[in-house]
Amino acid sequence: MRKRFTATTDRLRGLVTPWAGRIYLNAVNADCPGEGLGEKLYAFALRRMKEAGMKLATVGTSGDDAHAPARRAFEKVEFAAAILPLNLYKST
Repeated sequence: MRKRFTATTDRLRGLVTPWAGRIYLNAVNADCPGEGLGEKLYAFALRRMKEAGMKLATVGTSGDDAHAPARRAFEKVEFAAAILPLNLYKST
């Protein structure tokens, strides 16, 4: 189900890549705020997943201020916060 949907005019406005029940690569051009484009892209991805018979969809994002617009768009298509990821690192 590696289908990518892009919204374009004369420039890339946004893209989303649903795969195996997860929204992976997704972005909205910073020049297109407040157009509801993120919500439309995620709704598209969720429709594709449902059509493929998936019962659960996941997406990951950060809790920082820069990702607040993405979190709002996810919430508009009814994603609910579960657990913020914790990544641990060790230098080698």
